[in-house]
Amino acid sequence: MLLPPFAAVLLAGGRSQRMGQDKAFLKWEGDCLWQLQLDKLSALNPSRLIFSCREEQRVQFGPIDSGIEWFFDPQNFQLGPLGIIDCVLRVVQMPLIVLAVDMPRMTADFMRQEFLAAQILDRGLFYSSASGLEPLAALYVPSMLPIMEEALKADQLSLQKLLLQAHDCDLVDIRMAADHQKPFFSNCNTPSEWEHEKGRSERPA
Repeated sequence: MLLPPFAAVLLAGGRSQRMGQDKAFLKWEGDCLWQLQLDKLSALNPSRLIFSCREEQRVQFGPIDSGIEWFFDPQNFQLGPLGIIDCVLRVVQMPLIVLAVDMPRMTADFMRQEFLAAQILDRGLFYSSASGLEPLAALYVPSMLPIMEEALKADQLSLQKLLLQAHDCDLVDIRMAADHQKPFFSNCNTPSEWEHEKGRSERPA
């Protein structure tokens, strides 16, 4: 089946204040998180692959494939992930797979099987896991833009609240992650969480 065009964006511009260092450069099984996550999105063969970060980070990433588009956070940007996703979605005007840099267990296979299939329906797709709704490994669609922009104007930056509103408007599907899928959505915000997650990865199956 021929899939319609779609875009993918890696969110790597977080300040990582609780981690104490830039999470994008933490090593997971030998690779920096940013490279690991970018490779997963690239494997999906999106029509547009976008790397979102702060402009001052750009030099740290070094040479990257010329087919990747850069999106830099606007100066003094205070609108969080919602603001970034809104900006990118308005630019691409096509289904958009969003992936945060700090979700190392998310797989290309999962995104391919779930998000690529869902985008044919022109509906967003989001999962709920042990920690609640997961807006940073998800499929956004242009029909969500009006409610996203309303939320930004009202300074309501909670993605979870936005997703519930989009669901009430019948713009998105929300699925409960199966037990074997829940680890895909694990992320880490502190050094102790990171060490715990790495320890889980290193334990024998």
